[in-house]
Amino acid sequence: MKIGFIGNTNNYPFILAQKLIEEGHEILFIVDEKSTEKLHRPENHVLKIDYPYPDWIKEDLFPINIIRVLFPKIFSKSVIRKLNSCDAVIINGLWHGIKLKLKDTIPSVSVFSGADLDVYASYKNFKHFFFNHPKTKYLPGFILKWLIKEYVNNHRAGIREACCISYFPPGAIPEGDEIIREIFTGKEDQVVRFSHCHVNTENINYTPPPENTPLKILNVARFVWKQPLPPGYNQAEAKGNDIMIHGLALFLKEYKIKLDIHFIEKGIHVDETKMLIKEYGFEDMVTWHKEISFSNFMDFLCSGDIIFEQLGNHIFSGGLYPMLIGRPVIANGRPEIFEKFTGEVSPLCQATTAEDVKVWLGKLINNADYRRDIGIESRKYVLKHFDIKDEALFFAKELRKNILV
Repeated sequence: MKIGFIGNTNNYPFILAQKLIEEGHEILFIVDEKSTEKLHRPENHVLKIDYPYPDWIKEDLFPINIIRVLFPKIFSKSVIRKLNSCDAVIINGLWHGIKLKLKDTIPSVSVFSGADLDVYASYKNFKHFFFNHPKTKYLPGFILKWLIKEYVNNHRAGIREACCISYFPPGAIPEGDEIIREIFTGKEDQVVRFSHCHVNTENINYTPPPENTPLKILNVARFVWKQPLPPGYNQAEAKGNDIMIHGLALFLKEYKIKLDIHFIEKGIHVDETKMLIKEYGFEDMVTWHKEISFSNFMDFLCSGDIIFEQLGNHIFSGGLYPMLIGRPVIANGRPEIFEKFTGEVSPLCQATTAEDVKVWLGKLINNADYRRDIGIESRKYVLKHFDIKDEALFFAKELRKNILV
């Protein structure tokens, strides 16, 4: 089966493509983001994919993707032609509406990574996004309103045509669940939904903890926390990074020891975070890094002793990677969702308040054996429940069932 891909948020679809190649499928993978968008380009995910790309990866660039998606007959002819050469397609990001322009015989899977459902399929959230986007906000209001309605209508219609969708487990993001119900009204019993939260486990091995002196603290959640979030954001996207800062401050005040804290400058509230740290007076312990590629990100994780993920009510999927290499992760793992999903209690260091953060740091900071034991159990847990290969195999099965000969 020849499977085409369009849309590559955080290289999540690219990982799926690699797994499907391993299963013997022919893949056509379209890269639509320019080279500066490191998180969405294959060469920044694994070292064995170099640029220029091998033949199965096709670069197809345009200055403003939202324009080519809004007017596909004019600006997306090459994408449509490439995808029409496939037996089936997997769609992500801005592109779900492209399904309406493909041959009726080609089944699709709509893979959601967050904003492509919560924002792009929401009239309210997409309106906020479009009216505040630096490249579109100066268009006349009546044109903006027409473009918004046209885009969201087509985006939803393309999703509705999918034989399978993939989104976070039910209940994790209620606003997204509600949008899915709206899109599939009248077809609720027919839609096949895969509940995803995953990592690529291949070639990511257990790495013994470094036991740095002082201990090295890392954070993997982007800095999005100051309420209210700006227009176009789902309020559930708040990562609770302020809770982490408050908790670190409580810990430092009580334990009076030095930490080596490392953060990545990613997210809309980096400056606000720096200001909050300065108010607490431990900015001398914090090192900030520019956004890095995935391979460097994994090296970054291996260098740490204790890792933070989101402490709000979003998804902790980024924390699965440090768990996989054997690190204790402090986060809100949403046990009300994931204990039902996995059928067991996670070894994650569950935290939702600054006091929780202080208590966990106190338990972990002077006990190397305890940190190691949690890391080992964390790796077992991720391998058991969150291997992305399971998702790739599920999609292949559903697509094969729906190919019209």
